[in-house]
Amino acid sequence: MKKLKLFISLIILIILVFLFLLKGIWVMNDKYDVTRNDIPWWYEYNNFSMKVSREDIKRSVIVAVVDTGVSNENFPYSNIIAGYNAIDGSTNTKDTHGHGKVLAHLIASPQIGINPYANILPVKVRKSMLDKPEIVSEGIIWAVNQGVDIINLSIGKEPINNKSYEGYREGVEYALKEGKLLIASAGTNGNKLFYPAAFEGVISVAGLDRNLNYRSNIDVEDIDIFAVDTNDKVSSSFPTAIVSGAVSLIMALDEDLSPQEAMRIILKKADTIYINGKSAKLLNLDRAIEFIKSTV
Repeated sequence: MKKLKLFISLIILIILVFLFLLKGIWVMNDKYDVTRNDIPWWYEYNNFSMKVSREDIKRSVIVAVVDTGVSNENFPYSNIIAGYNAIDGSTNTKDTHGHGKVLAHLIASPQIGINPYANILPVKVRKSMLDKPEIVSEGIIWAVNQGVDIINLSIGKEPINNKSYEGYREGVEYALKEGKLLIASAGTNGNKLFYPAAFEGVISVAGLDRNLNYRSNIDVEDIDIFAVDTNDKVSSSFPTAIVSGAVSLIMALDEDLSPQEAMRIILKKADTIYINGKSAKLLNLDRAIEFIKSTV
């Protein structure tokens, strides 16, 4: 009888631990919600100190946030466009998880956004941190057809047994063919570059902590650019949004720049650092701004 009780207790403990680990999948932990932060300390670590005024802005860039949704309820600013829910085909883009909300704020909110002059186009393709690649593709295609400039994909799956998640491919290839820039998470927990970041033509982004520590086993050489995350428990999701905001800002400073040209400036002006003995690029937004201002 005692053995049975012990066994039942052990099973209950395992279930509780499992549910605790899954909690972050269904609802984001509040400690990662930086939307109420008045002082975005990560600006300094991403080399962003230059002030950009409304007078400097030559155009408004549209950034699609393809994720758990964003709505006026959690992004109460005028620079949000009516979006799309690719899960059910509706216009309901309410974020019940919290991930998409943070991405939108990091890109374009007046408080912490890298480019508060950008417009956010919300595309809801998942309710939690789990996604179906085919639905993500549908969301990407919809965003492209709305005339978006940049598509933020803080989303993805690690390839297991060389699986390339072909469901993402249709949306990615359509966006690239139409001249759109896709910026995607390289992945955090894993050993191989995540899809859709692993597709050719997609910009891959990984995160570092404020001491420039890299906490992933994904090969540094597979990552196009690094950015410092907003939390010491490093992810690649929020750094991806920071890079999307940076590229949109460079575009906004020159009305003739394509998204790809703006991305090339970001990469060219990035700092060179060394991670695990390998050369890597770290976002330096000030240098990119200085360059673009000297040419317009």
